[in-house]
Amino acid sequence: MSTITSSTGKAESVTVRRTEWSDAEEINHLISPASVAVFGRLNVINLLEKANLAVTLSSSKNEVLAHASFSDHPIEELVDQACWQNRLQNYASAEKLTPMNTLFLRLFVAQPGFSIGGAKEIFRTVFSAVVELEHICLLTPYGGALEAALQKIFEPMTSVTDEAQYSAYVCHRHDHCPRLHIRKARVEDHDDLMHIFGEQITPLVETYGPFVLSELIETQEQEHHTAVCESDGAVVGFISVSAHVDLKLLNKCFELGAFEGLTKTDPSQQEEPHQLEEENPADDAQQSDETNEPVEGEQTAEEETAGGDQYTDISQTEYTEPCIKETVDCCEDSEPDGPSNAFCIQLFTMEKKFEMRSADFLPYLFKLFPERDFCVISVPKQAADFPLLQSFIRVAPRDTSTFPQELYLCHRWGLTRRLEVRVAVSSDIPAVQSLTESLSQRDSIIEDLDLFLQARKNSDGTALQAFVAHVDGRVVGLIITRDEEDIEFIRANFDIERFMYFSHNQREEHGRLCHFLLSPVFQHYTKYIFREVLRLAHKSCLYYLLPPPHDCYKNVSAHSLTAVLNFMVPVSPRRQIIYPLEELGINAPSQHITKLQTVPLFGLSELCELVLGFPRAESPCSDSCLCGAEDSKTVS
Repeated sequence: MSTITSSTGKAESVTVRRTEWSDAEEINHLISPASVAVFGRLNVINLLEKANLAVTLSSSKNEVLAHASFSDHPIEELVDQACWQNRLQNYASAEKLTPMNTLFLRLFVAQPGFSIGGAKEIFRTVFSAVVELEHICLLTPYGGALEAALQKIFEPMTSVTDEAQYSAYVCHRHDHCPRLHIRKARVEDHDDLMHIFGEQITPLVETYGPFVLSELIETQEQEHHTAVCESDGAVVGFISVSAHVDLKLLNKCFELGAFEGLTKTDPSQQEEPHQLEEENPADDAQQSDETNEPVEGEQTAEEETAGGDQYTDISQTEYTEPCIKETVDCCEDSEPDGPSNAFCIQLFTMEKKFEMRSADFLPYLFKLFPERDFCVISVPKQAADFPLLQSFIRVAPRDTSTFPQELYLCHRWGLTRRLEVRVAVSSDIPAVQSLTESLSQRDSIIEDLDLFLQARKNSDGTALQAFVAHVDGRVVGLIITRDEEDIEFIRANFDIERFMYFSHNQREEHGRLCHFLLSPVFQHYTKYIFREVLRLAHKSCLYYLLPPPHDCYKNVSAHSLTAVLNFMVPVSPRRQIIYPLEELGINAPSQHITKLQTVPLFGLSELCELVLGFPRAESPCSDSCLCGAEDSKTVS
């Protein structure tokens, strides 16, 4: 909770939270003629249903003071949602705007006295919470002048031609929530750090003495580093990393076969990945501070996540090879083959106010170990997740493991901001074949891809769509969907109205996920990839059908299940009516409703960046799930 001051001088304690359906009426009352002149006439319920991110500034009495809705594309009257980048080419610096780093403001309203303060607080919070976000755009064809609050937030975009028939504005992260400054820790930081750690440091102090942090900082050398992050010159976080990792123990306890056991492979095999990395991976996730040049190991970092506690760690690695591998069982007694390719986080803390931005540390850390590709951290199993882990991948433990902690890893390629999603083309076939060469569902995947490329539909005539995720032209993932034809069955058997308004979603906006393949190092971008698929496919909801253990659907990849379920929300099955079909005769319900189909349902509706810092939607406990627009955007 923070405090803002109204134009009349009144101080108000406020909270920025996800918008709830119950806010719609108050938001409607805040829409003024000036708002209509900029954003047009809007149906608030429809806006909340389709928005990628909807946030509300509320008072201590839960009164709506301001509201903003964001989408991953401009309004439909201006441009097809799948082609907005081409539309913006008429403006200077538009090449910096990408689907990953840009959102569009679709509505902003506020009580008159809190318009300016509310806008600043909402935009600061959104930039803080959405890791990849760098720009927010406002495009309007209506010709209305921006109100004072938005004039202070946005700057006009300069048109390079005379063809523009609409007004374009943009605001940037560095004006509202700049990346934290990362530098090498110094002994004089000790008192500030002890205050941040608080009681968390007590066990270490009792074991190693009151100056454990000072000694840790003083003993820095080539394989052990400590760093702090600063905001406006004040220390707000600390991290300690080491190159010493017990690879034998990790390989014994965790399934690291797909990550080459966290060791370096043949240098000739790694030449290409490292060459690409030098051109960007960690660098492009970093913005240099124009007024504060990094020196002697200091530098500004970029990325956004958080953490707020002290954690001891162990490490893990992975090779940036484009092939997705099934779980590989190796002998528990086998020694890791090759030099270590990982470093580990030993100690980490973040001031709570800044914990959403703790991933700003990561680019700096990879700079410290340029020859290693993995950063690993181990976390107590009972510990609550913290935002820093949003940039990490959980490693599955072995069945025989007794290791008391969970293991997470981050690959340096996982920091890239150049991951893009596009429609699959014929030239992608060799890359997809390489990507799936060790998967048991390979034939089914290639068959469906061929059907899409040849006819855009499967054997029963249902429309197919296929997309690839790629980094600098290198394919790292494949997603295949089809139109959902069993909507009546889904509505009759699953309580999906809890997550969406059917009246605001057209029939053609429903789709089913057939295959989802993604290189492990990019799995933390699954949510972004889904968002892009929904935008490019013009869908508002995707469903995933999970077959029962005794059944097998050829269009369901085993790898898909593992990758996507963490980003989907369970949908409760409805209690079913047992219809006396023979007695009802021609009056019986449609077979779409009465047919036996015991497949749990999983689904996905428009996902947003705002997963950190806002309350999650309730997830019904059941064998089925749907990631609805409300779960990821508006319902809490």
